[in-house]
Amino acid sequence: MNDDDWVVLGQVGKLFGVKGWVKVRAFTEERGAILQHRHFRGEKNGVFSKLEIDTFRVQPNGLVVKFKDFDDPESAADIVGATLSIQAKELPALEDDEFYWHQLIGLRIRNLQSEDLGVLKKILQTGANDVIVVKPDDCSLDDRERLIPWVKGEVIKSIDVEKGELLVSWLSDYLE
Repeated sequence: MNDDDWVVLGQVGKLFGVKGWVKVRAFTEERGAILQHRHFRGEKNGVFSKLEIDTFRVQPNGLVVKFKDFDDPESAADIVGATLSIQAKELPALEDDEFYWHQLIGLRIRNLQSEDLGVLKKILQTGANDVIVVKPDDCSLDDRERLIPWVKGEVIKSIDVEKGELLVSWLSDYLE
């Protein structure tokens, strides 16, 4: 299976207690959304494993999870730091004008002046507005990295995943 078919939803954090529980850092918009899934592909240092949630608790400061067959801190230590992925096809369907972040990574960023600003490499959560990180490549206008606020309608004008392009209202000479 191609690695692109998998979406990282979280990461195993520190050990929690003496019965194999671990803290889990969710990368989902709503922290608890990761718990809608029970089976994950764990990846740590290039080694993949199947992980199944046995039970979990939502706490004020995060999530704690007990994975099946990890019954003590020694065995659970093996998965600390592992990323938790699911197959992309397991994600809930979205409306036509909605996208998952993983679908946007790699899109070409063009402005209203038809200038190629580069490629969307990652999305940062900053609080008020998310910010896209646009990295230059051989096809881009210049060699500047750009940070562009994700303000749909005002800055983000259109998204065409099929065409691999995101249109922005952002002049090439704007300073970050």
